[in-house]
Amino acid sequence: HSSFFRDLKSPKKSRLFVSRKGYRRNPSNLEEVEAVLAKFDFQTYDPVANPTRAHLDFFEAEFVVGGSGSNLTGLVFCQPGTKVLELMSEDHVFPYYYSVCDSADLNYACLPCKCDKPREEGAWGPSNKDFHVDLTELEEALNSLLREG
Repeated sequence: HSSFFRDLKSPKKSRLFVSRKGYRRNPSNLEEVEAVLAKFDFQTYDPVANPTRAHLDFFEAEFVVGGSGSNLTGLVFCQPGTKVLELMSEDHVFPYYYSVCDSADLNYACLPCKCDKPREEGAWGPSNKDFHVDLTELEEALNSLLREG
């Protein structure tokens, strides 16, 4: 239950780049994205590989970056004020994680990203397309969020 973790007082200390490796809607320039994030002391994190610790890892995070998808459900364990940057494909714009962040008093921002390929005519539902992250925009977003108190 998230309120249990919210009642704990632990210093926020980690910066997580939540991986979607093996799933849809990934950055097509993932290595470059990881290199930019490494300059800001982010570690690539796979919550699926850490199922017994994921709640604590999100709880201890001061900043979380990740592509839109179920990999971000751990945001419910973040402490109020945690900074979140959702990488969002322009082909998959839904407010799921904005709503979570707003409800949990997290500092939310999103970075819309261009799809690598357009959807097929008549396609509906969740996108399965990878997207390209503009690295300059990513750095600007990170710098902006890090400046906010």
